[in-house]
Amino acid sequence: GPEDAEIYILGEAPGAKEDQEGQAFVGPSGKLMWSDIFARAHIWRKDCRVANVYWERPPGNDFKKLEDDHEYWEDTKEDIVAHPRKFIIAVGEKALQFLTGQVGITSWRGSILRDIPIEVNGNLTFVTVLPMVHPAAVLRQFSLLVLCRHDARRAQRLLATPSLAPPSLEILQFAEALRRHGDSEEAVYNEYMDTLDAYMGA
Repeated sequence: GPEDAEIYILGEAPGAKEDQEGQAFVGPSGKLMWSDIFARAHIWRKDCRVANVYWERPPGNDFKKLEDDHEYWEDTKEDIVAHPRKFIIAVGEKALQFLTGQVGITSWRGSILRDIPIEVNGNLTFVTVLPMVHPAAVLRQFSLLVLCRHDARRAQRLLATPSLAPPSLEILQFAEALRRHGDSEEAVYNEYMDTLDAYMGA
């Protein structure tokens, strides 16, 4: 996906179809995700950067055989840190655990987890994570589909929400004056005005 995509979709590992084609989420669960879950929320693959925690299929689909190989993790972390975006959708248990250290995707799904630190090679970035049940689980338990659709709509609303602007000079000056003088309203006001006038060249 594009390097400047605002949404980063992180899955767990390639399945059989993904392993054949060398792309994430192109098998049955991926088709469900793109054609139904995300399509209903107007989230399109061409607008997302898509990756997996593990870049190769686990032998016998057994994640335990890969859990001690952190080379995959470092590659994924490097990609996340190198291309910051608005938020990451963590699709499945392994993606949630990789990004946040938490377990229990059904408990965390739909949450908006902010300021999650990702560090690699001394470079640090903070990301917002929205966990979602893996669509492969929906194929096994169809009642989960409504939860995935809800979480996708929440992701779309999160995307549409403008980032908060940094605090204005006035707010910063007032906060500093308040820190210095506590509950002395007159002293707070006087220092605030003095520093603001000096900054503005009055």
